[in-house]
Amino acid sequence: LSARDLDALAFLGTMGVAAQYQLHIRCFAGRSEVVVSRCVQRLRRRKLVDVHRWNQTGINLLRLTKEGRQIVLETGGLPESKLFVPKWPAPSALSHTLWIVDAVLALRAVAPGFDIVPCWALRRRFAGTESPVPDVLAVSQDGMKLIAVEVDMGGENLRRVFAPKLETLVDALRSWAPEASRAAVVLTTSERRATAIEALMSGGVTTRLLPRVIGRPAVAAIAEVLTRP
Repeated sequence: LSARDLDALAFLGTMGVAAQYQLHIRCFAGRSEVVVSRCVQRLRRRKLVDVHRWNQTGINLLRLTKEGRQIVLETGGLPESKLFVPKWPAPSALSHTLWIVDAVLALRAVAPGFDIVPCWALRRRFAGTESPVPDVLAVSQDGMKLIAVEVDMGGENLRRVFAPKLETLVDALRSWAPEASRAAVVLTTSERRATAIEALMSGGVTTRLLPRVIGRPAVAAIAEVLTRP
């Protein structure tokens, strides 16, 4: 296996499930789609990744197999605590999962040097506690800057469910690093919902709209909205 193969396996292990375009952005910048496809097929033939063609004609979804996970552990790519080999997401959860990985990639572009952690890794880190976790958390190397991103698909009742959960999350961010500068950003589905979220919150939250584009363009679009004044 090449260093790039191992990097691809480690990325999939960290994300749990990722689309092929997300692997392309993370591990094959500047290379053609053919190069990415050949890598995926090579890893699939070696039974190190599973590939699922969404709805037969949609995007390729990728995840590690148990064999792939073992390779990452043996080569020192990642510790066991940071590896995930989940089931394929349910159709209702797929969009949310992909938006989270898109946000991770966008934060890598706009916050270089930060430790960027998706919610499934945070849940493992905070297991046994009642601490809420954001969909994505970025922490600077000195721990003095925190960026929390929440992806709101619009399915939760704002007043009864989403706003109280968000308020609890903002309070948790303060308790994690009282001296740090903090930013909480909600990526949501409409201007109306964004306005309602900000009206219900007591402060400390910025809302931005989820991009209208999907796939590779979505990552650049999220990076743009995260850096907008």
